[in-house]
Amino acid sequence: MFFIRCSKLDDQPTLHKLAKKVHFITLPADGDIISQKIRASRAAFGRVAKGEPANIGSAAGDNPGGLSDAIAKTDLFMCVLDDTDNPGCLGTSQLIAQMGGPHNPNLCFKLEVRSKYSESLKTGTNSLVAQLDADESGPTESGGLILQPSFRGHSEKLGRFLSLIRFHMMGLH
Repeated sequence: MFFIRCSKLDDQPTLHKLAKKVHFITLPADGDIISQKIRASRAAFGRVAKGEPANIGSAAGDNPGGLSDAIAKTDLFMCVLDDTDNPGCLGTSQLIAQMGGPHNPNLCFKLEVRSKYSESLKTGTNSLVAQLDADESGPTESGGLILQPSFRGHSEKLGRFLSLIRFHMMGLH
């Protein structure tokens, strides 16, 4: 049976191996950074369990082990997919409570449709354009969705399960 839980320090070696396989920026192949992310996540889940407010954009102090300044100043939640038949994490899903803020924009792309129409030719076209945007509203980032390659396409839709847990967390808090 598969289940999702909060990451724990015992997951670091398995997550490090997974990071070496998949090469994603949200799970770097650096054991120290993975450990720091796990510690930050456990602290964030601990605050939520106690009913404390989220750590959003506060001065979090020292930058822990190479995490970006944006992540070091906010709550990071890291969940892992586990299997009761073969314990160990099969994938991860992450949520960052706030990316950027005033005077520290989160850079992203906004998609917009641009339409061109020629009256003389009576024809037109629509184009989807990505435009760089500097968002200072501090949006929540859902990311870090990584599943071991051998479990992709699983009949139980494990990737979807991992993805949806982030939105469930946002809905609860």
